[in-house]
Amino acid sequence: MRQTLRKRWLAVHRWLGLTVGLLFALIGLTGSVLVFDHAIDEWLNRRLLRSETGGRPAALETVIASAEAAYGDAALSLSKPRKPGGVYEVWFRDGSDHEPKFVQVLVDPFTAEVKGQRVWGEYLMTWIYRLHFRLLAGETGAVVVGLTGLVTLLSLVSGVYLCTTEKRSGWPVAGSFSPADSCRQFCT
Repeated sequence: MRQTLRKRWLAVHRWLGLTVGLLFALIGLTGSVLVFDHAIDEWLNRRLLRSETGGRPAALETVIASAEAAYGDAALSLSKPRKPGGVYEVWFRDGSDHEPKFVQVLVDPFTAEVKGQRVWGEYLMTWIYRLHFRLLAGETGAVVVGLTGLVTLLSLVSGVYLCTTEKRSGWPVAGSFSPADSCRQFCT
């Protein structure tokens, strides 16, 4: 009876690894890209996100007024440049209450000139962010990502259990174990 349950769980464990594991790999890869999101975004959008001018910084009131004039509404918030030569990000809310959109107006810190604007979620790095956290599927996607993490953890713990409770007790000893033997044993 115990061997039958073990074989069944090994089959479940294998298919979890092949299905949920692929989703977990996607989440891991997009997370790895997001570690460098600002650097990648600045590399891809240098014209928008870097100031080519220098000198004395413009007053914050001037930066905000310039962004509000370009957008035509009152600003929601302001983000200072992350590093020297970066631009101010002035944020505005657009869309409906049900589906709000956040617009980023990018302003040169020295001239207070608007360099451009873009909607959060509609440019590459924010698209990857949405893919990573919600699989581009809103609340349902967020639940799937959370469940993927839990199922992966369950599979990991059960895999360790299955490995350590096999015919011999404990982890394999060097020289007494080969990956090919393990694969043949677990995959049959």
